[in-house]
Amino acid sequence: MNGADKMMDEYLGQVANTDQGRDEYLRLAREAADTIGQWRGLEESVGGPLAGTTDHLLARLRDPLRISIEGRPLDGRVATPEDLYRDAYSRLVKNNDYLSAMRKAWLENDPSGIVGNASAIRLLTWQSRDAYDESECLAGLIGYQAAKTIRQQVRPSRSHSERKPSDAPKPKPRFTKTEAADPSGVYREIAWLQDRDPADVRRQVGRRIAAGMDQTESIVAEYGAHPTAGTLVGIDLETTGTSPNQDYIIDAGWELYDMATGRASDAQRHTYGLSRQRELRGIGRDITSLTGITTADVAGHVPFQEDADAQETMMAALDGRIMVAHNARFEQSFLIGNCEGYAEAVRDGRIRIIDSMKVAHHSEDARAQGFRLDDYARRNHALDDDRDMQVPSHDGGLIRLDQGERERHLGLEDAHIMMRAMRNQLGVLRSRYERGERVMRDVR
Repeated sequence: MNGADKMMDEYLGQVANTDQGRDEYLRLAREAADTIGQWRGLEESVGGPLAGTTDHLLARLRDPLRISIEGRPLDGRVATPEDLYRDAYSRLVKNNDYLSAMRKAWLENDPSGIVGNASAIRLLTWQSRDAYDESECLAGLIGYQAAKTIRQQVRPSRSHSERKPSDAPKPKPRFTKTEAADPSGVYREIAWLQDRDPADVRRQVGRRIAAGMDQTESIVAEYGAHPTAGTLVGIDLETTGTSPNQDYIIDAGWELYDMATGRASDAQRHTYGLSRQRELRGIGRDITSLTGITTADVAGHVPFQEDADAQETMMAALDGRIMVAHNARFEQSFLIGNCEGYAEAVRDGRIRIIDSMKVAHHSEDARAQGFRLDDYARRNHALDDDRDMQVPSHDGGLIRLDQGERERHLGLEDAHIMMRAMRNQLGVLRSRYERGERVMRDVR
């Protein structure tokens, strides 16, 4: 085995826990290499933050992001842990910047499919997560104060002006300026919730405006103009943190939900593991406090990005359906970087996404009472009787929900209360419409 092969062998021993995971990583690397020319074409077309992406991707394919194992340089050079930390953190920052640009370009600038697949995004996400594990190990060697100093030198913190505390939260505007100027996304949201054509939603809103109703109230009225309908898939992910580039998916749950009847079916919950280094560090106390998930709970499970079967199972539930998540950008960012086929299905329109938080922003009465899932579920009576709830499982059995008096922060439990809250809330608007009452009511 030559030096390069030995380095790659040691690298693979760190980035993946299993033989399947190592094979999966190498497959992603091969597929990413095949898309180099396509990314170059997109880079030349878009420019801006995407400039330099191709060269960065080529460098990451030739020289994987990880540079050391437990303080020992992989390339055999002599370097202090401080030097290694500076190099590792600098490369991680650069990698994350390119990843952000690539995800944005994939969703917004490549509708015609210049880049055939998102394997390069998944590969760089995998590398970033591993590089974060490496940098945390090195930080432990040099001390976290020294690591903080180096991070400040590599990427100085932006200064933030101090905000004066407000006496009360400001009412949430129903629509952003972009949505008000072009409400086509809102029309799609209404149509998908009611199993309708977005063009029909647009026509009905236009008729109200022509009759003298203002645009905002015309749109909100349409949320109640028809009953909810269709079967959607509600999903929720629990992770080790909020960064899609460096955190792990550790719990996921989803269910099919009939919006007409309120019945759930085909429910699934799954647990996923961590890398060896992350498992040694353990799941953060804040995450365990929030979710109840401990390091021992995930020990022995395969990390999601290594498990092709787990990704296939998730895609079988999502592909061809309307996916609902609360603050869906969070789930989307994690799945684009980790789940085979997800990014492609979203771009191709095979997975359509409804954000229940946006539904609340757009149509709920409450304007200043908070829009976290716990707030939304409590206001809309989705936590009233879930403590003894059982939902039909995909395998023909029943899954008992571990739900309390507040959001549980477990995938299936949160997916279920989200769907119930959204249906209940929209049902109130429908009842007003049927009674001839004003649908839109602003409540602080």
